[in-house]
Amino acid sequence: MKRLTTGLWVASVIAVGAATGGAWAESPPVSISTAQTADADLTAAMEDEGYFRHRQAMLARLHELAKERGNAERVREVEALRGTLKATHATRMERHKKRLGARWERFTDRARERRDDARDRAEDHRDRARARHERARDRVDDRRDRVKSRHDQARDRAQNHRDHAKARHERVHDRAENRRDHAKARHERVHDRAENHRDRGKARHERVHDRAENHRDRGKARHERAQTRAENHRDRGQARHDRAHDRAQNHRDHAKTRHDRARDRAIDHRDRVKARHERGKDRARDHRDRAENRHERVVDKLETKRAKANERRDSIRERWQDHHRGRSGILSANEARDAARSTVNADNAEAIFQRLRSEITRR
Repeated sequence: MKRLTTGLWVASVIAVGAATGGAWAESPPVSISTAQTADADLTAAMEDEGYFRHRQAMLARLHELAKERGNAERVREVEALRGTLKATHATRMERHKKRLGARWERFTDRARERRDDARDRAEDHRDRARARHERARDRVDDRRDRVKSRHDQARDRAQNHRDHAKARHERVHDRAENRRDHAKARHERVHDRAENHRDRGKARHERVHDRAENHRDRGKARHERAQTRAENHRDRGQARHDRAHDRAQNHRDHAKTRHDRARDRAIDHRDRVKARHERGKDRARDHRDRAENRHERVVDKLETKRAKANERRDSIRERWQDHHRGRSGILSANEARDAARSTVNADNAEAIFQRLRSEITRR
């Protein structure tokens, strides 16, 4: 019995009524090719097998709908009806097998050979598709690695550029601090010299004043001349002191101007470094965007290839099924299941169940 059912890879096409009315309509008689049905016994056996496959698919759909609705009683009824259909079919196929004998064996051997050939072709096609997929995946991996390497190199270059810019800024800052320290030291030396000069001038003035007093004691005339010389000397000392003060002021102004110019140059250099950094960051962002766009284009291309491969596979399967139906005149078990799924729905499930129960019980 197992060899008998495995050899029958065909299933009959019996359409069921439209979903709106739930009406039942029998399809025209299935046409069997002359080479496969040399006698009426073989034709009857094939029709019984097709009837069993189709009714089995219809009951499976009804069982699925009953489970979705949670109707436990209907689930049990469908399971009992499936058992009755299976037992009836086994009895009828045993009678067919006894009547046919060796003719049935030859028919099942040819069907098994065709099924094995189809399975081998499908395995070869699957292996080739898997190899194509692996090659495409390897290409995508290589491209991703190259893009990542370029990104890492660009990031390292940006880091090195940032480090060099920071070092340059620190060197400029250090030079500015050294220049300011030198200017301050120069100013302090000038200030010390001015104080020493004032002290010495004061000491000289006191000595001159003592001499002037001594000279006054010696003579009023000599004192007046000495006093005149002392006043002239004081005036010249004051002038010298003023000139020294002006020189110190000018030197301080020049140092401040030099410091301001150095600070302006440091600010300009910082702005230029920041602008270069922004341009580098923009270039990195543009590079990342282009890499992402390239990756999306590669993914879209792979999806297009996969869709085309699926279309080719479906076209090959449809051509093979059309050829298969042309030789047998009967749909496969999968096609019978799809036909039952597209026909039986929640609206007409009750009418179809009643129809199948009465029909299977009569058989």
